[in-house]
Amino acid sequence: MDGIKNSRAYRYARLAARRNNKKVGKYVRKQAVAWLKIADGKNKKAYIDEKRYIKICKLLKIIMHPDLGVNMLEGLEDYALLFIFALFCTRNKDGTPYYTTGLLEIARKNYKTFTAAVIFIIAMLISPKFSRLFSVAPDLKLSSELKVAIRKIIKSSPLLEKHFKVMRSEIRCLINDTEFTPLAYSKDK
Repeated sequence: MDGIKNSRAYRYARLAARRNNKKVGKYVRKQAVAWLKIADGKNKKAYIDEKRYIKICKLLKIIMHPDLGVNMLEGLEDYALLFIFALFCTRNKDGTPYYTTGLLEIARKNYKTFTAAVIFIIAMLISPKFSRLFSVAPDLKLSSELKVAIRKIIKSSPLLEKHFKVMRSEIRCLINDTEFTPLAYSKDK
């Protein structure tokens, strides 16, 4: 398995970090530059955990893209791979996650819900036993869009389907008894 420097995510970060690149905003550029320093070993506080990178790649290979019929490592956009690897593989020197919050700011209709669904599936698979994950939106219908996307991806992934139980109000990962629940801040406190 190739390391992070041979990944599409790394190539995208290098492209996004270019000063003359008008296709990304300045904050995306700043994050790409900062992440590249980590990936290149030039940050004293953080590093890329190659073992986690390999694990996330293996998970992405068994999660199938419901529309394209290929695995997510092949089917996801480059920026989505960068986002996923940054979230799950970038660690502080003490081994804790470097990024504790991820914010994906892209234009409407650019697969944010789909990318978030992949992130939640990975999080459900690698979280400690009995973890609870939530999506929160202004209303339950909007919050449930993520649940619909997760369900669609799970149903399209034969190797995953047996490890998840999709219920009316939640999705449960049977491997570690982790649950995902959509919430609405207009109703849920």
